[in-house]
Amino acid sequence: MLQHPWEQFTRGADMASFKESLRQEIRELEEELRANALNKKLQGLKEVLALYETSGEEGGRPNEMLQPIRTVTRVPSESRAKAMELAELFLRNRSGPTPTREILDHIVTHGGEIGGREPISNLSAMLSNSNLFQSHGRVGWTLASGDEDTEPLEDGFYNDVAESILADLDSDSLRELHNFIRSNDNIPHDIDGKLLSVAKKRLNRLLKDGEMRNLRRVFKDVLSLQTEIYE
Repeated sequence: MLQHPWEQFTRGADMASFKESLRQEIRELEEELRANALNKKLQGLKEVLALYETSGEEGGRPNEMLQPIRTVTRVPSESRAKAMELAELFLRNRSGPTPTREILDHIVTHGGEIGGREPISNLSAMLSNSNLFQSHGRVGWTLASGDEDTEPLEDGFYNDVAESILADLDSDSLRELHNFIRSNDNIPHDIDGKLLSVAKKRLNRLLKDGEMRNLRRVFKDVLSLQTEIYE
C-alpha cells in the first residue's frame, strides 16, 4: 500500500521538527491574516450576520436589530503605550520592513512588555490596529507614510529639546558625552531615543527625517557650548 509522503516523514525521527515547522507556518499565516484589511472586514460582516441569526426570527426585528452597534474604545494601558512608542522609535531608524520578532526583542530589551501566551501574535495585532504602522506581510513592518504638510520647525524648538535633555547631566557627564560624540560621530542610542521621544511629545507627531537631522545637529552644537563653559 502506498504511503502519503507526510505519513512516511512523520514516522521518522524528525517528527517533532516537522510539527514545529507546521506550527511556525500556521503562526506566520495567522499573523499575516490579522494585518489584512479584508480579513478585518470579513470578521466584522460575520459578527453583524451573527446578530441577525441569533435573533430567533427569520426577518429579525428591524427596530431592534438595525440599531447602530456601539463600540467601546479602550484607553491604552501604560505598558501598551510604552511598547508602541518603543516600536515607533525603533522603526524610525530602520531603512526597510522589520520582522515582528525583531520589534518584540527591541521592546523587551528596552523595558517594554507584551503580555499574553503568544507575544508575537499579540504585538502583530497591536501594530495592525494602529494607524502608525504599515504591514508588509511576512517581510515585516514599517512606519506608515505621513504625507501631511507640516510647517518647518524653528531653531528655538530644537534648542529647547536639546537643553531639556542636557539639563539632567552634570559637568562630568557633559564632558563624557561630548568626548563620546567626537570619537564616534554619533549620539549614544539612549540619548538619541530621549531626544526623539521628547520632540514627539511636544509636537504630538514623529519627526521627519530632515527634522531628526536638524535636532541631532543642534543637540551637538548646544552640547559643545555647554561643555566649553566648564572647561
